[in-house]
Amino acid sequence: MKASLSKPEYFLQPLRVLRKALGINRELDLWGLKTVTFPNDYLERALHRTGVYDLAATELLFRLSKGANVLVDAGANIGLMSRTMLLGGSKKTVLYSFEPNPEVLELLYSNRRNTPGNERWKIEQAALTSIPQRLFIKKTLAYHHNKGTASVSTTGGGDFIHGVPLDDYFRDSSGIDVLKIDVEGHELQVLEGAARLLFEKKIKHIVFEDFKPYPSQVMALLIQNGYTILAIRKGMFGVQLYPPDIAPPPPAWEEPNYLATVNLPEVKSKLNRCGYACLSYKPNV
Repeated sequence: MKASLSKPEYFLQPLRVLRKALGINRELDLWGLKTVTFPNDYLERALHRTGVYDLAATELLFRLSKGANVLVDAGANIGLMSRTMLLGGSKKTVLYSFEPNPEVLELLYSNRRNTPGNERWKIEQAALTSIPQRLFIKKTLAYHHNKGTASVSTTGGGDFIHGVPLDDYFRDSSGIDVLKIDVEGHELQVLEGAARLLFEKKIKHIVFEDFKPYPSQVMALLIQNGYTILAIRKGMFGVQLYPPDIAPPPPAWEEPNYLATVNLPEVKSKLNRCGYACLSYKPNV
């Protein structure tokens, strides 16, 4: 029971606990949608266990996307968080997923096909970065069992990929409601490429990964542009947000995620009900 209480995705989904105990694996996510993963990848294991990876970030993105017009996923990987954002939105929501890794793109396209409302899901084979430039995929030692560890670099061999600044891509846009960033150390460059959007407060909410202690360069840049930074943690009865300097450390198996927002009242309003709405949501398929 102690493990379940520390992992509400088990406690609130007892059938998944039973399936795990019986060794039953399923290629389905939280919502019963077929999800293509790499064999033996960490995302495959997460889906087999609970149907979700990183419940707190999933729930926050799901709630923040409600009523949104434009959503952006920087570093979409196979599309789990992109799907979360799209399903959390409405029929007017448009999602843009940026994923530079050619090896991952085939799975991302497959998971888009298996998602309701996929006509509003745009995929760009590009990396978001500070200036238009050629970049190369950089793979870590952990890449063979975790494709999400790939990053981009200005040096390397093989085929190049395009680096695109957010300011250029959304030059004529009225703004971005939610931006999710998971780019393995390239977060600062992504935000530097959104200098105009940040200065004009045209990105409302940003959910990002940051392994460096507060205040990191990424956080400092956001604070300079008027954003409030909060650490995202998983509670038994819902997402918990803390000032980053006093937040409890995340569990060893989860990444340190943060929220930057220019509309804290809206965040509080969307989190006013406890629980995990993503666990009970039923898509129209």
